[in-house]
Amino acid sequence: MADLRWSAVRQLLLLLLVLLLGPASGTGSAPVGPASGTGSAPPVGPSAGTGSAPVGPCAGTDAAPVGPSAGTGAPLVGPVAAAVLQLLRPARQPLRVLSCGAGPVLPDRLLAALRWPHGLLVTDCGPGPCPAGLPARWLYSEEPGPRLLLLQAAGCLDDTGRAPAGIWSRGQALHLSPDCGRSLGHPLWAGVGRPVCLETIRGELEVVQRGADGLLRRSSVGASRHWLLAEDDLTNLTLTVVYENYSPFFECAQEVDGRCLRPAPLAAAVLLEAMSRQLGFHLRFYRSPDGNWGHPENGTWVGMVGEVVAGRAELAVGGIFMTPLRKTAADFCRPLTLTYLEIISRPVPLPVRSDFAGLLSPPVWALIGVSLLAVTAVLLAVRLRSAAGRGAGRLQLGYRQLEACYRLLVAQEARAARSAGPLLLAVWLLSSIVHRTAYTSNMISTLSAPPGAWAPESFADLVRHGYRLVTHPGYGAYQAWMDVQNGSVATALKRRWVQQDHVEAFAHLVGTWERVALLEETPSVMNLIFDAMLASDGAVTEDLVHRGRERHMPSFVAWPAQKHAPYVRRLDELLRRVQPTGLVLRLLQQGEAARRERAERAVRRRCRRLPDTCRRRAVVVLGLEHLSAGFRLLGYGLLAAVGCLLLELLAAANTRRRCRGARAAPTYPF
Repeated sequence: MADLRWSAVRQLLLLLLVLLLGPASGTGSAPVGPASGTGSAPPVGPSAGTGSAPVGPCAGTDAAPVGPSAGTGAPLVGPVAAAVLQLLRPARQPLRVLSCGAGPVLPDRLLAALRWPHGLLVTDCGPGPCPAGLPARWLYSEEPGPRLLLLQAAGCLDDTGRAPAGIWSRGQALHLSPDCGRSLGHPLWAGVGRPVCLETIRGELEVVQRGADGLLRRSSVGASRHWLLAEDDLTNLTLTVVYENYSPFFECAQEVDGRCLRPAPLAAAVLLEAMSRQLGFHLRFYRSPDGNWGHPENGTWVGMVGEVVAGRAELAVGGIFMTPLRKTAADFCRPLTLTYLEIISRPVPLPVRSDFAGLLSPPVWALIGVSLLAVTAVLLAVRLRSAAGRGAGRLQLGYRQLEACYRLLVAQEARAARSAGPLLLAVWLLSSIVHRTAYTSNMISTLSAPPGAWAPESFADLVRHGYRLVTHPGYGAYQAWMDVQNGSVATALKRRWVQQDHVEAFAHLVGTWERVALLEETPSVMNLIFDAMLASDGAVTEDLVHRGRERHMPSFVAWPAQKHAPYVRRLDELLRRVQPTGLVLRLLQQGEAARRERAERAVRRRCRRLPDTCRRRAVVVLGLEHLSAGFRLLGYGLLAAVGCLLLELLAAANTRRRCRGARAAPTYPF
């Protein structure tokens, strides 16, 4: 039933995403990579194969057989210049030109006829081939802007060098070649989105491009606008995506030999599947070989970011932080969400407070005592002025009035003389009710409250109480962030900072009372808790973990892609349209809710099997730790009573001795 429910939810979300993204754009512009092979296209980007695809006629009236150019004809400077201006769409950057060999199009005349609005940057290799590796370095340099290659000699593609792994050409690329069929199959264009070639056939200039089906397609320059694929087109191509199971971003529901055959309906999978339907590409998922997110080791990137940098994957999903260091090696799509690092630890139980005197503050106790004496003095004065009190001793009357006030304070019956006495006692009674109720209610809440606990909330608490801080060694972003932290607290914390597998550290944290704290981002904290609840069959609960209030290292979670990859623009455009609807946030929340539900089911199963471990008592059983103050007060009272008794016995003995002495004294009559 759960699988059917998730399948229905997934289909509903996909339908909603497709409706939000709009109708498919057919063969319009979409993110890209050169296609090679037949049938469905291979992975996009520099990881694509180097062999050229089979060449053959395509369906449609514009298709034509491919063959070597026939004849050189008259100079084609004018038509080539017009084609360059139409196909490259003048941008706000200079046009970069690489000229190799001599042919029917004279470079000097072409450059003069172009009149590029932002200037030309020309690299001329002369009549022979360019130096070894120069074309590849020139094509994949960091300088932005469109590129034009005049490859008019047979050896211009002999020693060009290969496209660097994980890097795409920055800008559109157009080349002129005597044999576009051969040149388009060259590995030099592996990192160029949908490369376009100009070729002369029987004196006529034609546009040639490898289509989404892997076959060459050609037509005149004017007719090419109806079928020419833009550099960021993804139609019929395959995006290779590296992943790591990390809810709520991505999880694989069915994995075979490191390949994910069926992703779970979480945020990344749902969004990418909807995008693939909209843009016409295919998806292939494989798991990160080393399980890391991405950081440099000895100058080489490892983890999922390393797979993208090496060109083995076009995209990486699974909750990767967009850090400044990672942005130097890969481009990132639009951020999905913002997350923080949290301090998690096990709460330490606090001793039960059993100090009844501390239930009221010292000023309150002082005011109660002063009020008691003041009311007693007034009642004594009233009593002395009455007729009944004139014959009595003042000490005895004062004692009686003090007793009456105390009896009212502790909710006992008391009487007062007529006149002003009852009025004053009534006021004192109301005041005593307030004080007595406040004290009693505070005592009840203190005795019946569950045991308190303490846990560190900040780095300063960790240092002050001698905690050991643990981070996962695969989180290179954590290590880079910790390395740049300064100050006395950070310096002291680094001395107790260790790197350990976060799952093992979490199990150790909830299983012992050692002073250990784990630094994790918010989604990982919840995953660790839910996984521990499932693994322990409900023995571990959320109450065993405390999440500190202090947050660190705010970071965006995004998908890293190959450097300068043109398909990032298309993915960003779709994400920009979806995010204002709140759908991305809801997908993340649903992923967390699903894991929480599975974990809570394990707790409920344990409660049904062992009800005593889960039953919460309606009445708190008070132990000696709760009532020790009452027994101490009783002991002090007994000691005081014994002391008073001893004083009375001493006084009585002294009185009897004095009386016996007075009777024994002789009397002398005079």
